[in-house]
Amino acid sequence: MNRRCRDLLPLLLATLVPILGSSDASAQAEESTGWRGYQGREDRLLDIRSRHIRLSPTLTVQEQYDSNIFLVDGDRDEDWITIEAPAVDLEVGSDKVSGRVSYLARVLQYNEHDEQDTDEHFLNGGFRWKPGKVFVGVDGSFRLTSDPIDLVLAQRLEIERDSVTGVAGIDLDPLLIEVHGGHRNYDIREELFDRLDYDTDEIGLSASWKLNEHWKLLASAVGGWTDYIEDVKNDYDFAEGTLGVHWLPSESFGARAEVGYRSNNYDPGSGLSPALDDDYEAVVARLTVLWRPLEDGLVTVAYSHGPQESVVTHFVTHARVLLAYEHTFGWRWKVQANGVYERAEESTEAPQEEKENFGAGAGVTFNIT
Repeated sequence: MNRRCRDLLPLLLATLVPILGSSDASAQAEESTGWRGYQGREDRLLDIRSRHIRLSPTLTVQEQYDSNIFLVDGDRDEDWITIEAPAVDLEVGSDKVSGRVSYLARVLQYNEHDEQDTDEHFLNGGFRWKPGKVFVGVDGSFRLTSDPIDLVLAQRLEIERDSVTGVAGIDLDPLLIEVHGGHRNYDIREELFDRLDYDTDEIGLSASWKLNEHWKLLASAVGGWTDYIEDVKNDYDFAEGTLGVHWLPSESFGARAEVGYRSNNYDPGSGLSPALDDDYEAVVARLTVLWRPLEDGLVTVAYSHGPQESVVTHFVTHARVLLAYEHTFGWRWKVQANGVYERAEESTEAPQEEKENFGAGAGVTFNIT
């Protein structure tokens, strides 16, 4: 398998991170700037290093259209948003130990709704130690974004998301097994909405079996508990299992697909929500397709479907479709264009029961080094 084909593998992994069902700004930030979270030393797209160190500062300028900036059902506000996004990515690696820290800032300026102008920040990092077939590591992230909330309010709020995850696994080529345990925190930085803050703890198991150089079989299972800080909403336990395939048929095409079953079981003994029997039990799906029509061009098509947290009901069933293209000129310049369609539906009758949004934009990234 040549280098171009190998390069699609980390791209598939990295592209999956932002599409796992999120309408928040963090997902769009990662897509629009090409910024990626920690993927480990062996999963780098590029390998530009000096004595085991790689430093990559970039600057992206983007113009983005949003058809529903407050994500409401009914009278919508649309706008054009100018985004300036400096980023830096630092990797340190050796034969057994690797680490990575990435930081991205976004300065958003709205054309018509300048009261919504804001800064967003993303910090992500982790390390892996692999002395042999066994490996261990820790990942962590911090995100401060401005997101719409599903109320009858033309308002976007600052939301902080933190996470820390420990991982361990064993590589028994062709079988790779990994376990993880993690904690996530969700905090709306507005005192009026403190009652909607929550913590999530989970543990999971994933495995992949390499059939040949083109095919991998995937399986995963995760379960845990979400606990709201105040008893306004119902706490719940959750479980999800998926099966999938990872397909790299050629040097210019790759696909990853997963389908499974998700169950959110809400605790009738906590919270004030009336619809205590509205558990979420449904199919979840994720698909990513990457295609290089040109040596320096990359097309991304992605789809995701599953539940998200809701402000007014238990959950939102969320579907998202992404189409993006990026083209690299040399190694300093990159241009990008993308389109995103999202649809969200509340689990019970609510003032904002069904919402949809379309976004499109284009930008340019300059590699400073």
